[in-house]
Amino acid sequence: MSASGGTVRPTRFQISKLFGSQNIDLSFPNNCSIIVGPNGIGKSSVANILYFLISRQWRRLLDYKFSNLRLWFDDQVIEVERDEISGLSRISEIVASIPRSSRYADFIARLQKIGRLEEFLGELGKSPRNLRTWKDLAEPGASIDEFRHFVFSLERRINIDDHGLFSVPRRNIESKLDELIPGRTLYLPTYRRIEKDLQEISPAFGQRFREALGADGELKLTRSSKYYVDLVSFGMNDVRTRIDEITRTLRDFSLEKFSELSGHYLKDVIRGKADEFDHAQIRQLSDDAISEILGRVSERILSEDDKSLLKSRILRLRNGSPEELSPQDSYLAHYFSRLVVVNDEI
Repeated sequence: MSASGGTVRPTRFQISKLFGSQNIDLSFPNNCSIIVGPNGIGKSSVANILYFLISRQWRRLLDYKFSNLRLWFDDQVIEVERDEISGLSRISEIVASIPRSSRYADFIARLQKIGRLEEFLGELGKSPRNLRTWKDLAEPGASIDEFRHFVFSLERRINIDDHGLFSVPRRNIESKLDELIPGRTLYLPTYRRIEKDLQEISPAFGQRFREALGADGELKLTRSSKYYVDLVSFGMNDVRTRIDEITRTLRDFSLEKFSELSGHYLKDVIRGKADEFDHAQIRQLSDDAISEILGRVSERILSEDDKSLLKSRILRLRNGSPEELSPQDSYLAHYFSRLVVVNDEI
C-alpha cells in the first residue's frame, strides 16, 4: 500500500473485549502473518473485524461485540470506539431531544432498558423487516402504523446515513484510513464465511440457489465498493473436484507400484536373486507395521487367507535367525521386503 509519505502498512492491531472478555494484540512484523489455532477460538472473527475496519464496512463491523479497536501504521494509530461508530455515545442526546410526554420517549426507554436499543438503531435506514417484532418489544399495545410513524420520525431526526448519529465519528476514521490506505482492499474470505453470508441474506434464496445450481455447479461472486473487493467462490464443488482428482492420483499410483512389484519380483526370480533380503529391515518392523503393509495390498493380489499366512511367516522370520530359514521362507522374506519398499513409496 502506497501513500504520499511512502510505503505504509499496518504494523499492529488490537481488539479490546472481543466477545465481551478477550483482548487481542497482533503484531505484523512482515508482509505476511499467519494465525493458527483450534476451531472456534475466533480466528475468522479477528480477520473479519480487521477487514471490515479498513474497508469501512461499519454495519458489518458492528455485527461483532467489542469495546474498541486500535490499528497502528508504525507510530500512527487509528482508534475506533464501538460506541461512537454504533451511535451509542449519542443516544442520550436522542433521548433528550424527544419530549418526555411523547409516547416515543417511552419506546426508546423500553428498548434501552432491555438492552436492545443499539440493535434497533442499527436497523434504522433499512427496510423495516422486523417492524412488528420491534413494536412488540417497545410497546405491545401500540398499533403497527403508530410504530411505523415513530421509526420514520426517528430516522428523519438523526438522518442516519449522512449526519448525526453515525456519520461524524465514521467520517473522521475514514479520512485517516483514506490517508494511510489509498485504493481498495482485496479480500478472499473462506467458504464458511460465504455460506454464512448467503444464509443471512436470504435462507430461501440460498436453498433455491443450491437447487438451481445442481450438484456440479459453482458460482463466482464479487462484492465491491470504493474501498474493497470481496472475491468469493460459493460452494465446495471445486474443493470436492480437487479432492477427487488427488484421490484418483493416489489410487493410480498405488496400483502402479503394485504392478511394478510383480515385474521386479519376476526379474529377481529370473536372475536368481529371489531369496535375497535384508533381515534387519524385517526385524525392525512392529506387528502393526506388518499389518499395515499387508492391509495396503489389494485382495486381487493377495486374498485375506494369503495375507494371514504371509503375516505369520513374516513374524516367525522376524523373531528367528537367518540360519534357521528354509528356502521357501527366504523367498517369502524377499517378496515381503519388496512390499516394505512399495509401502514406503505409497
